Amino acid sequence: MLKREAEGFTNARIMQTYIGTGPHIAEGSPLRRAEEIKAPVLMFHGEKDTNVGVAESRAMDKALKAAGARSELVTYRTLDHQLDDSAVRADMLRRSDLFLRAALKM
Repeated sequence: MLKREAEGFTNARIMQTYIGTGPHIAEGSPLRRAEEIKAPVLMFHGEKDTNVGVAESRAMDKALKAAGARSELVTYRTLDHQLDDSAVRADMLRRSDLFLRAALKM
């Protein structure tokens, strides 16, 4: 997904070279190996993220749930990659606390 997202941008060739080709792509892909992930997963993503598209987190969340794993994705509509909003960071901490407490009871 990352290589595809870079298409049409000036860094596309750099990204293609950096990621490369070969079996390591599938072997190292968390998305393609979601069924192997047993721990509960909590993800946060800004919907205006230009570094990593929110579609990547949505796809991972969907794959984890399809594999029967506990996954939760929280998106923030107006934020980018840094999630640099104090209220959001407080929300992330609150949600992380609740998520970890629930996960530890499992």
